[in-house]
Amino acid sequence: MLFLIVLASTAGSILQEIFGLHYYVGVIAMMVGVGLLVFNGSDTIEKFLSHWSFLLYATYILFLVVCFTKFGDDIVSSVFRGNIESGWALGGLRYAFYNLGIIPAVLFSTRHIKTRKEAIGSGIMAGIIGIVPGILLYFAMIGLYPDI
Repeated sequence: MLFLIVLASTAGSILQEIFGLHYYVGVIAMMVGVGLLVFNGSDTIEKFLSHWSFLLYATYILFLVVCFTKFGDDIVSSVFRGNIESGWALGGLRYAFYNLGIIPAVLFSTRHIKTRKEAIGSGIMAGIIGIVPGILLYFAMIGLYPDI
């Protein structure tokens, strides 16, 4: 419940800031969207999330292309500078734990897994699919380091 409240509040703030809409337009739209998905059941949620994944990955890739177009030289030089600061491991763990909040939302999809082999394969694929956006975001941001 807390996750949905934060998500709806974020949607309201983003739509207000970017499009100038009233805050509650975004909040209500998010709550209605989530309600419709839940009302239509697990199959609808699975289809929506699979399509959303493709849109999300396309957005990350487009963002990375734009960043490399504008900051490509800075990104490459920052990667090879090798400046490692303390606290990097804790930062990585925080990133991982922040993303654990999505697990309850997709846990229902595990009902399709029938064998141990499918479970292990799904876990490996989910790990790869889950970390790639973090790596892409890292490369996009490193071009502006240490200002970002």
